[in-house]
Amino acid sequence: MEYKSLRPLSPALPADFRASFSELKSAFQSLSDPRRDNKNKHYPLWAMLLATLAALLSGQTSQQAVAEWLAAQSQATKQALGFEDGITPHQSTFQRLFAKLKVAPLEIALSGYFDPKTAGQLRARGSEMVSIDGKCLRGKLKFETEQGVPVHLLSLFSHTTGVVLAQKVIERGKSELSSAPALLSQINWQGRVLSGDAAFCYQDLCKQLVQAGGDYFFVLKGNQPTLQSEAELVFDLKLLPKGLPFDLRYCKELDKGHGRIEIRQARASSELGLMNYWPYLSQVVQIQREWLESGQSHRYQLYAITSLPANVADVAALLAYKRGHWGIENRLHWLRDVVFEEDASLIRSGESPFVMAALRNTAIGLLRQAGHFKITARLRYNACKVQEVLKLLALSA
Repeated sequence: MEYKSLRPLSPALPADFRASFSELKSAFQSLSDPRRDNKNKHYPLWAMLLATLAALLSGQTSQQAVAEWLAAQSQATKQALGFEDGITPHQSTFQRLFAKLKVAPLEIALSGYFDPKTAGQLRARGSEMVSIDGKCLRGKLKFETEQGVPVHLLSLFSHTTGVVLAQKVIERGKSELSSAPALLSQINWQGRVLSGDAAFCYQDLCKQLVQAGGDYFFVLKGNQPTLQSEAELVFDLKLLPKGLPFDLRYCKELDKGHGRIEIRQARASSELGLMNYWPYLSQVVQIQREWLESGQSHRYQLYAITSLPANVADVAALLAYKRGHWGIENRLHWLRDVVFEEDASLIRSGESPFVMAALRNTAIGLLRQAGHFKITARLRYNACKVQEVLKLLALSA
């Protein structure tokens, strides 16, 4: 069978954008200002980014609200955010600057802050799960032509820290899959496991992950029919060899909540990895879900593959990987769409939608780093406590 080949990695990025940052201010200061004329640089780029982030952390969700919030702050707060004379920019200034600001260097600088490259740091194999998934900016879609792509951003989300490790804009004409290699190259994969749906289950991507020191856990579907058929045969009880040793492990979980009872079962085997052509394949897993909701029974079954061996990830861990993958939806995408009103945002000029998306990710990451997991409640609290916001940004007024 023929397998689709991924596009080669994009050229290496400038070395200064791969640096680690201990403070967001220094990360923002590393960026190039897109404004050419010095007389138009009354407000520093890093100050405008910090101010936007501070406003987002206070529950302000639009550029108009950001400008109004900033103008209402005390002189000391404005100076702490980088506006020494106390004069703050109008909404149109934010709009024009962010439309010109290249988002790729911003994303890489933020990655250097949330995922610093610490010398000598070694994570245990399989100790951190990272999900990959695409995200559509629905407010911007209203202004797209018919040739516009349906997904605009691709993110890597850590379930351990609850932050976005890296994010990339999907260029027009490209898919999530073709954009993934360049995104994966932005972070250190040692000890990490990438989980993704069937759209990312391709040989080149698996090779890239393992050769970079990480592992993969991908769902199988019809885009890999040969591999899926082989996986199904592994768990066909009628075909299991009688009287011969065969690796087959099993676990079961019962969950009650949200008005339903759910039973999750998983069977895992290393047999397919011993003879298969798929790169670095160690285990295949069959996962079944059965649940009772409103008096009706439901059943769902899927298969997945992983490079993690059984002595690193047992069958219970594999079941947890599958369940945990979609945490990217309710711990990141839902917050951006509903709490930070990204779905309703009509910002569409140039790079502005992508810059604001990167700053929303940053706001969520800062709150999680500080141990605040009730994000909505904390934003309400911050709205009345500007000193708490400055503390999150390592600033003081």
